[in-house]
Amino acid sequence: MLVNTSTDPLLPPSEALALLNQHAIQQKADNETDKAVLSRAFFGVRFDSFGLLFDDSMDKELIELSHLRTIPNSPSWLDGFSNVRGTITPVLNLHRLFGLERNEKDKLTKSYLLALNKGDTAFALPVTAFPEKLSFLDADQHHDEDLAPRRLKPYVESCFRGAIPWFLIRHCDFLKHLKNCP
Repeated sequence: MLVNTSTDPLLPPSEALALLNQHAIQQKADNETDKAVLSRAFFGVRFDSFGLLFDDSMDKELIELSHLRTIPNSPSWLDGFSNVRGTITPVLNLHRLFGLERNEKDKLTKSYLLALNKGDTAFALPVTAFPEKLSFLDADQHHDEDLAPRRLKPYVESCFRGAIPWFLIRHCDFLKHLKNCP
């Protein structure tokens, strides 16, 4: 037999159960809110020693590479332009831009472009491995921006640590900078 030793009156079982359920529902909602605030979803492109993160809500599409048009006297990191869904899109070779070797073990059997964004901020990257879906907690942020390639450092917004450092960049600012570079 349950004896109530407090000054509160005993609740009927149905009211006590309703109160308990209400508390459990509120606790579950609080936990989900905490997770949403603390966890961020990204997709990433891995290089040998680091990765680039892009917000998961960003427009993205993996397409088979076809009809790449090169431009004479263009920078070495600009592979050319491709028509992506009716938009003339610059194809940036980040391996050349950052002076990186290509990792042949992750090579895909076909050549693909990762097309990102739309309109004036659209760009594409040739990829040698499929992009990854990643999630990091805000608490996982580190101050490892110094590990980023020199040309990328000014545009690093956040750095997260996994097996390699992952850099979330301000890609619009980075693209504006590249447009003004020889």
